[in-house]
Amino acid sequence: MKLKNLTIHKYKCIENEQQVDIEEDITILVGMNESGKTAVLESLAKSNYFQDDPAFRYNPTHDYPRKEKKKLDKSGDDPIAITAVYEIPQSIVNSIVKDLGKDVFSQTTFSVSTKFSNGNTYNDISCDRKKFLENKTQELGIYSKAVVDKLIPVKNTQDLQQVIAGYTEQNLVNQLKSLDKYFTNKNKWGDPLCEYIMRAYLSPNRPKFLYYDEYYSLPSRISIEKLQEDELVDEEMKTAKALFDLADINIDELLESDNYEDFKAELEATQATITDELFKYWDSNKNLEILFDIDKREKEVERSVL
Repeated sequence: MKLKNLTIHKYKCIENEQQVDIEEDITILVGMNESGKTAVLESLAKSNYFQDDPAFRYNPTHDYPRKEKKKLDKSGDDPIAITAVYEIPQSIVNSIVKDLGKDVFSQTTFSVSTKFSNGNTYNDISCDRKKFLENKTQELGIYSKAVVDKLIPVKNTQDLQQVIAGYTEQNLVNQLKSLDKYFTNKNKWGDPLCEYIMRAYLSPNRPKFLYYDEYYSLPSRISIEKLQEDELVDEEMKTAKALFDLADINIDELLESDNYEDFKAELEATQATITDELFKYWDSNKNLEILFDIDKREKEVERSVL
């Protein structure tokens, strides 16, 4: 899933909306000192940071434009900090079609607005619930116009249970119960199917962001045990954790494994992949290479002398 566009509504020195299109290859922010380049990147990172980090959550006291802060306090509003537009890849569209049937969900983009309270609003999500019900009831072998008409007003699992209670034929009851996951509606949207699409397919695949600058160095040697900590304090360890996530390295498996050679091979494959990714955007020095290595530490065994 790709970020296509972002709008900074208000953030620190940005008092008027600023919109940025994200190009396919490289997007460069150019401007004088204090013009808002860092503010754009910080705001984007806080919209969906790669891990739960108190330092990367919106805070109205620190992040809202200072000369408008008193007015905000009096209003009691919860303003939007940023709106990001994402492109839905064909692979996710195909998964949705496989799950819900054809002609239910056809859009290729959606947007998410993040407020200063750190809550998200998913915009522009629409689906054809009637078509979904027709597809699914036909697939389950229980289609009838009467059944579909009764299911259309259903907004949550409680409503679904009421519909099911009106039937006694066991096969029909069982098949209707199998639709429960589509009507869970945990976020209480007006359309439970759109909420399901968001929760099952769009939200889990939103890109996560890491913000770093020249002060966020990557240490040459990392304690993997420390990366397991819930709250990483050192910025360099956060950078290391982000690199592990990018490389799809499972820290728990790494620590529990007793096969050093398997993980050595995995690290070598990973370093090759990330090196290739680097050179898509960096061509000033083709001699660079990313190398990972891991120390094999033997466990100390206490021995008693008899």
